[in-house]
Amino acid sequence: MLRTDNGREFTAQEFAVYCVDEGIERHYTASYSPQQNGVVERRNQAVVAMARALLKQRSLSAWYWGEAVVPVFHLLNRVPTKSLQGKTPYEAWHSKTPAVGHLRTFGSVAYTKDLAQLKKLDDRSRPGIFIGYPDGTKAYLVLDPATQRVRVSQDVIFDESQLGLGED
Repeated sequence: MLRTDNGREFTAQEFAVYCVDEGIERHYTASYSPQQNGVVERRNQAVVAMARALLKQRSLSAWYWGEAVVPVFHLLNRVPTKSLQGKTPYEAWHSKTPAVGHLRTFGSVAYTKDLAQLKKLDDRSRPGIFIGYPDGTKAYLVLDPATQRVRVSQDVIFDESQLGLGED
């Protein structure tokens, strides 16, 4: 059984067909009544609060809210929860404890390898701001403040003592 609000992502015909095919019974909450969503609504509030805190602490624009939410979920899936008797959601899903050695401080300075044609004395890396972890790859997401583009790179050196560029 799946209980959802009446959001378009849950009422789309494709999703309805999927639920029927998988034998999922659907129930809907009343419109404009988030209290009926219970645990899910509280979790959403916690995620939004954490993402807001990350953005505010690093003085990043709300434009990057989506990028801030991803590492929040990444972290929440790797911390123990009472509802799983002290296991992490990752552990419950994959039947193994999660690796955490790759975790970095959101908003810290991250130097990525410059792949352009370089001369002998040119800098070999470009500074950016660490903003998360891409799905399906062992890499990092780094915001280039000069271009406002996000780079995906595994060749990153972090300076977690510096928060964002131009600070401290």
